[in-house]
Amino acid sequence: MEPLSDVASVITVLQLSDNVSKYTNTVSGAGVDRKILRMQVRGCRDLLQELKDKSDDSERGKAWVATIKALEGPSADAPLARLKEILEVMKFVEGLEREKSLLLLALKNNAGRPLQELKRTTKDNVSRSNSESHALSASFSTVQSSQIVIRSGIDHLKERQEDAATTTKGAKILDWLSHMDPNARQLDTIKRRSSGTGTWLLTSNAYQKWIETPGKTLFCPGIHGAGKTVMTSIVISALWELYCTDSTVGLAFVYCDYNCSDEQTLEKLLRSLLKQLVERQISLSSDVEQFHRKYNGALEGPMATDVSRKLQTVEDSYQRVFILIDALDECQPTSHCVRKFLSELFGLQNSRPVNLWATSRPIPEIEEEFTNAEKLKICAHREDVGKYLHSQMDSLPKSVRSSPDYQEEITIRILDSIGEM
Repeated sequence: MEPLSDVASVITVLQLSDNVSKYTNTVSGAGVDRKILRMQVRGCRDLLQELKDKSDDSERGKAWVATIKALEGPSADAPLARLKEILEVMKFVEGLEREKSLLLLALKNNAGRPLQELKRTTKDNVSRSNSESHALSASFSTVQSSQIVIRSGIDHLKERQEDAATTTKGAKILDWLSHMDPNARQLDTIKRRSSGTGTWLLTSNAYQKWIETPGKTLFCPGIHGAGKTVMTSIVISALWELYCTDSTVGLAFVYCDYNCSDEQTLEKLLRSLLKQLVERQISLSSDVEQFHRKYNGALEGPMATDVSRKLQTVEDSYQRVFILIDALDECQPTSHCVRKFLSELFGLQNSRPVNLWATSRPIPEIEEEFTNAEKLKICAHREDVGKYLHSQMDSLPKSVRSSPDYQEEITIRILDSIGEM
């Protein structure tokens, strides 16, 4: 049997099932097998009608047509093709049943034809009918199989559509929470890292103690150009590699920047952290959806205290949370943004296992906020500078590239001249 075509295949099989369904409804004295068959045919008909209705939907019809193509398949073994073949056999049995009824009526009334011939013909028809009935009984499992496959296809597409709707809704809520894109800054910064640099930091006692102790703060001051931002990106990358598959650990970070200081208000910084922690969850919580419904479209967005409370609620869903803030000195210089921001972050640590990492130039007002925190100075280590210089040798003139002695002399002189930044 040739494969049926798109929606027309559903209509064809649906019409067949209608005819067979009408026939099974008119049969009197139906046995158990016939009753079971009737239920299976009705079940298939309902599923086929649902498929047709979905395909007629102007908005989602294309998606359903794709599912119908999968069900009709390229061969005669496809669910819709098998179902059509079975229904055609059943329709043939309907004709036999009608003929049998007429013959029995003729026998009863002695109408015209020789009695023996009528009996013989009737017996043959009844025998053929019974044979087809047995064949249909053996086909119950095939009908059921086709019905299960069709239902599975419908359920699968429904799940996909529901997942797509949930994903779209979640994306809108996340975009509403924050337009800041710290991941883009992270990718851009980590690209500038020379291979092997930053190992001194990741193996330091201060860092190891910080990562192993829930709720600990590590403050990393350093002069301009010492590499604080690159070191922050290295730590973020290390944490992601360590916990990317652990849904019980949350990770959020902010790169402060003078050029974006107008966008880095207290509320927006907190909302960025909230968005990142929500993104890491398997699904949006009802609390976050309610938060969105409450403030979406309002004349004024949520205040910092509102965002902070929601941040606390989301953090409760994690066993541990890491928050990293780079370049606090580049946060808004007015309105005491740094002090208020740190106050909110320290408040989270009072009752939650939040690990806080922060970098800044050595500014007294900021350093005072970290009086009780562990400190690790960020500076240009000779080992890192040496690896960076080695990675840049290919960009020097050919006379240097071809001379290992020149390269070594350049490296030694630069290292001796910079000391520790």
